[in-house]
Amino acid sequence: MLRVTHTSCCGMYEFASGGGTFFVLRHVGGARYEETGRGRYPIALAAYIALVEQHHADHRGRGERPEPDTYLAREGRRG
Repeated sequence: MLRVTHTSCCGMYEFASGGGTFFVLRHVGGARYEETGRGRYPIALAAYIALVEQHHADHRGRGERPEPDTYLAREGRRG
């Protein structure tokens, strides 16, 4: 069973786990997702954080304000 524990701004990325493995899923349209990272908790979490930081930078580059994410350092990283 797949368990989503955190969703990023815009629902672009999801941090999930299943069977003792952690995943980063990326929304690719409709109800479809693709796996963009997998591994033990610290490895998958680092991938999630890097992707969300880039996603936030993209928002700021367009003059938009991204939704807060508690997994990011400026916003109180946890994990």
